[in-house]
Amino acid sequence: APTFIAPTPAAGSTVTFFASNANSLVVAGQSGNARVNVTIQPASTPVGAVWTSTRGSTSSSTMSWTPTPSQIGDYIITVTLYDANGVYYTRGQYSFVLVVAQDPSTTSAFAATTTSSAYSTTTSAFNSATTSALNSATTSALNSATTSALNSATTSALNSATTSALNSATTSSFHSSTASHHASTTGHHTTTVALRSTTHAATTTVQTAPTTSTLNPATTT
Repeated sequence: APTFIAPTPAAGSTVTFFASNANSLVVAGQSGNARVNVTIQPASTPVGAVWTSTRGSTSSSTMSWTPTPSQIGDYIITVTLYDANGVYYTRGQYSFVLVVAQDPSTTSAFAATTTSSAYSTTTSAFNSATTSALNSATTSALNSATTSALNSATTSALNSATTSALNSATTSSFHSSTASHHASTTGHHTTTVALRSTTHAATTTVQTAPTTSTLNPATTT
């Protein structure tokens, strides 16, 4: 009876293919009679996989496959073996497990890219937060300084204006008071002069009266 020979994967064993890579495996069988050819017949084939066979008393079949990342997973590969006389492999179908995995180099590159991206994102977030904090602090400091300067300038201007207004009002009031005092003094002086004039006139009248009486003709007779 025909039988499987190396390099056929052992029944029930696991073979690993990597996604996005060109992979292949070989299944081989032979007949117990050198004059009888054998045939290897795949019973299950993943989508995209291709079998290439050779026939003879010792035959082989090569499965070539470049699985996509979406095809990552486990597959059961089953084959049958029979000779030209219609005699089959005594144990019936022959199966092993094919595992499609992510290429380690790709995973490493992906991890590096992810790490780099995460680092870049973290750095960007840190820079953004730092810039925002600095801007906020700078703005606050500028606002504080500006407010302080404005308050100082406003206070100084108000003090100056108030002092000027007070000085002007005080000076004006002083001048007005002085003028009033001067007017009062002038009035007093004028009153004094008038009183003196009146007194002098009265004195003159009193002194003149006796002389007129002495010269009266009636009194002489």
